[in-house]
Amino acid sequence: MRSTVRKAPVQSLRIGRFLARVQACRGRVALRWLCCAAWGVHLTTCWWVHRILCSTRIVGIGVCMGRSGEVKGSVKRELWRAANGMCYRCRRELDVGVAGAVPTAETAHIHALSDAGPRADPGMSTEERNSVENLLLLCPSCHDIVDKTEVGAEELRTLKAVHEHWCAVLRKAGRSWNARYSSVDYLNLPRISMQTDGLGLHTIANEVGLDPTRPFNGQRSAVGMFVHRIQPIFENWNEQAVQLDVENVDVLTQGLTVAFDGPMWVVNPPGRPPRPITGSWAQDPYLTFTLGDRRVKIRFDPEWLTTATATTDLNAAQREPIVYTGLGVIVGISETEIKVSARLFGQPKSPIQAMFEYARLGSRRELDLADFADELSGSRAEDVAARQQPISMTLHRVVLHFDEVQVVPMQIEKEVFRRLLRVVPEYRRELTATAAFSPSTWEMNRAGLSPAEIALKVFDGAGLREGLSVPGFANMIRQYNVAAIVVAGLTASQLQDLNDLLRLDIDYYLGALEYSQDKSIHRRLYEYPTKYKIVERDLRILYSAADVAFSNDELPDDLIDDWTHTGLFSTVEWEEDPERSRRDEAEARRILEMFTPYGEDPAPPPTDELMDEPGDPPTLW
Repeated sequence: MRSTVRKAPVQSLRIGRFLARVQACRGRVALRWLCCAAWGVHLTTCWWVHRILCSTRIVGIGVCMGRSGEVKGSVKRELWRAANGMCYRCRRELDVGVAGAVPTAETAHIHALSDAGPRADPGMSTEERNSVENLLLLCPSCHDIVDKTEVGAEELRTLKAVHEHWCAVLRKAGRSWNARYSSVDYLNLPRISMQTDGLGLHTIANEVGLDPTRPFNGQRSAVGMFVHRIQPIFENWNEQAVQLDVENVDVLTQGLTVAFDGPMWVVNPPGRPPRPITGSWAQDPYLTFTLGDRRVKIRFDPEWLTTATATTDLNAAQREPIVYTGLGVIVGISETEIKVSARLFGQPKSPIQAMFEYARLGSRRELDLADFADELSGSRAEDVAARQQPISMTLHRVVLHFDEVQVVPMQIEKEVFRRLLRVVPEYRRELTATAAFSPSTWEMNRAGLSPAEIALKVFDGAGLREGLSVPGFANMIRQYNVAAIVVAGLTASQLQDLNDLLRLDIDYYLGALEYSQDKSIHRRLYEYPTKYKIVERDLRILYSAADVAFSNDELPDDLIDDWTHTGLFSTVEWEEDPERSRRDEAEARRILEMFTPYGEDPAPPPTDELMDEPGDPPTLW
């Protein structure tokens, strides 16, 4: 075949017309037929052009992942996540566009982009035709079947709904997964980027000079800088996954995202340079370990190994097992085997390693290993034991952290309150809430504080925590502009339930920590005036005398209307916070005394200046 391909009579003009025609094509036309029939090019020439297109990612991006070239990248990623990277029809694992043994993903239109195409609806706009609601993710074989057999639009919509519901159920079966790595050895960048909207990975790649469309092999130091930058991301990733262990073996199914962690062997270790995968488990490299009566096989593509050291370690794992932790998707399951396609893996950093790294910064108490532990997916024995203990009714004040960049005003309060009403019984509902912000990196540098030092001080003596560790908190305030809300009046079990709901539903939620009012670092980070009070089914928006004075004695109605329209509460009203009013008045008096002699009344204004109405009492505002 190779000699035939090299001798194929390919004219540059003909290929140029071919490329232009393919990119402009609006109908569903088989690539091989289009090339041969429309221009009379030899079959081997067509194969050659197809490989060129794949290698330059024209097929992967412009043709196979949306043949019109007009489907937006954000829409493609949303479609990929909805389909879990699998064909809607046959549920095979798909590739995002790099030519290989796995079928390349193709976006298919339910109603064709062209008015002359299958199931065309002339009344639809171009935006509607290229929307995620009108698209399917298919393998090439299923794409041909769907268009050539004239499957109806209603049948395809049903197929789409069933598959997306199935994928949603799989995602919700998991728990939040985070990992702290000593080294990230493998990262399938195309798949991770499609699955998670990039996590900013492409931005980081551009900053360090890494080409994200090319395998890591051959990109030298850029790969090392890239891995160093992204390593902390996985500590606060919160990807939904099911732990691959004996307890969960009954719920495992094809398409499920799983987390694996433990000592593993390597079969068919990768070489140098890495060989492309063949699609054969007998030849391709994979990690393996025993799970009950089954053998787990975790396939990976050596082209996405991050370093030469990773290759060396994997070769060593052929002789003795090495502990790896990571994520993958189940691509096959039987009575004897569980086959997984790896998304990422590496060697984890133990809590002891993390504790020693932070110990040099100093702390006023002996640090606990639990403060440095990861929160992995799956059932944890301590969770089960905790739920079997008598329920404590001690009320706590907790801080819920969010990524400020992803929210609009009042979005956090509404999302939190909606879930608070679910986890706290009405007859026990007496809660207060305060909006707060954590310091930015610029502010910390100005104050001479590092994120690690702040994390140690915050965790020193802290009680409840959900989804956060000392390193995780440090990474959080280093990576994000953090918005927080402080909620008072929750029991420990209610906090756990609230945390689980937020983790499940909100991708910009970062974790929770108990607030301690006697700690200066907590007051500095989170002490803001209390803004809301929830009593049973009623919401009270708190104000002080200063608020009234600054709003010309009239509180705005739009805030009341906004909360009323949510339908969350029976009544929404303003309520004065007497303690805050006293503090505001004392502060105003202190400021006033700075500009007047102590104990004297302010001098009256000159007679030519406007005065209050006669008889009006003097005020501090």
